[in-house]
Amino acid sequence: MAGSLAKLDHTAISCPSKGGKSVFLRSVCARFLRAGNEVLVCDPLGYSWPATWVTRDAYEFLDRAKRSRNCALLMDEMGMTPLEREFDTFKWLLTTSRHNGHVFMGAMQDYTQMPLRMRKQLTQLYLFCCHPKEAEEWAFQFHRDRDFVLKHAPYLPQYSFIRLRSFAPPEGPMRLKA
Repeated sequence: MAGSLAKLDHTAISCPSKGGKSVFLRSVCARFLRAGNEVLVCDPLGYSWPATWVTRDAYEFLDRAKRSRNCALLMDEMGMTPLEREFDTFKWLLTTSRHNGHVFMGAMQDYTQMPLRMRKQLTQLYLFCCHPKEAEEWAFQFHRDRDFVLKHAPYLPQYSFIRLRSFAPPEGPMRLKA
């Protein structure tokens, strides 16, 4: 993982409260750090993270990311940020940030917390238990096996997920390691 992260996938982690998204994101964050990468985190709740730099402020996060190179950019609780209301300000995270060598990963409670124009830039999704309507939306977004997604996503136990990627078959179900 060390070095340029530009070849990695811009990723979303979607699941309701207590499903495992922050646990998942923290484990990814720690792996990026162990591999020698700089990790910038925006967490509106202000929790502690295994990261190079952490802020609660989405604008400060965006500014720092734009001034940096080759970083993992992680945003937790995206629904609590101005991202949806101010798409034009934050679209850089999922469009141009790759030109700085960055990879973006964002956690949300459901697909509505990321504007469609940003979701279209994702190339990977870790989908935890969700409502069938949300499963349908994500299956449509990734042009993947609708039946597989609808069969698994609404019925996953806590801390379990499926992985959807552009240009690849769905994977899972998988479970977070304790």
